[in-house]
Amino acid sequence: ILPFHSPENLEGLVVLGERSNQVSFRKEDFDFFKMLINNTNALLYRLTPYEVIEKQFLENQKKLFDAEIQLIRSKKIESIVHATRQCQHEMRTPLSIIRMSLKKIPDSSSEIIKLKKSLLEEIDRAVEISKETLILTDGGTKIPQFRLVDLNKTIERSIKLVPQNRPYTINLNLTPLPKTLVIEEDIEILFTNLMNNSLEAIGENGGIIAIATSQNANDIVIKFSDTGKGIPDELKTRVWEPYVSGTPTDIGNSNAGRGWGLTIVNRIIQDHNGTITLESEVGKGTTFTIKLPIKRQ
Repeated sequence: ILPFHSPENLEGLVVLGERSNQVSFRKEDFDFFKMLINNTNALLYRLTPYEVIEKQFLENQKKLFDAEIQLIRSKKIESIVHATRQCQHEMRTPLSIIRMSLKKIPDSSSEIIKLKKSLLEEIDRAVEISKETLILTDGGTKIPQFRLVDLNKTIERSIKLVPQNRPYTINLNLTPLPKTLVIEEDIEILFTNLMNNSLEAIGENGGIIAIATSQNANDIVIKFSDTGKGIPDELKTRVWEPYVSGTPTDIGNSNAGRGWGLTIVNRIIQDHNGTITLESEVGKGTTFTIKLPIKRQ
């Protein structure tokens, strides 16, 4: 029994009966039949509708493009993280020296006491930022604890962790999902970071955050949308990098804050072998689409 098929389906079987001369089939006979089947396969391939071939090609191209983007993004973040960790380690030594030197200055007047207090507070703040950055850029020495989780429940729990005293509305459209293996604490951080990002984009005037879940054959799909200010085209490919933030300042700096939110999001997505993409229009809002593979073991 020899199969022949088109690119999409098994089209049929060639069933070889007994030969009329009762002689067993030889290797040369099988080679001949296989040649005929290969020619038939080529014919069936040509008969495949052009739209089907084009669709398969475009799907494969998109998968390849997404994989290349993830690889480039990962390498870029890895190099920045390495430089950041080196910088933070180097900064802590001079900060400690400055703190010790300040404490040696006599408290000769109320102005000196006030100035020393202010400077020591700023040094402590700088050290705290350094510690926070080192934690965020940690390559991960602990063993990740994966367990089966209902991501809809994680979303509902994460909503309670974002500021409640802001003028915004959350619209939920959660469809039932199969439990999948994730590091729940990290996924919770991912969701809260995306919601905080939306809150910053919405601002004090208020707006809507929409969260929807669904699933396809292999993935759980989660969408976070907001009606915020949107992301300019020149920042769309850079928002995943550390220190890049769209929050403006009084002097027009577009890199306000430490810009770690989406960098952490991207790292968590990579740890779970997922993907994240964004669509955004200035003045209308942003949508982040997450795809996490369904894993049960």
